[in-house]
Amino acid sequence: MAGELIPALEAEGHRWALEDLDRLDDEGLAHALEARAATVLRWKEVYREEFIPFAHGVRQLGCFYNDACVPLIPTSSSGCCRASA
Repeated sequence: MAGELIPALEAEGHRWALEDLDRLDDEGLAHALEARAATVLRWKEVYREEFIPFAHGVRQLGCFYNDACVPLIPTSSSGCCRASA
């Protein structure tokens, strides 16, 4: 995550920031916008497939270790946990 996906996302943002869109004609600008839209869709998929499951796992581990390693059950839709009775 921190070694691959986040740096790749940051690099994409830096690349976009360096693009001089003012120099493009209408067709070139349309292509640039289409490419950006496709990239945003790809990163949304990465977010759903990689970032959300990772964050969920980290949250569950945090609950587990903060509650002295006892079995946990979800207590709400927010993902908070409590020790099972």
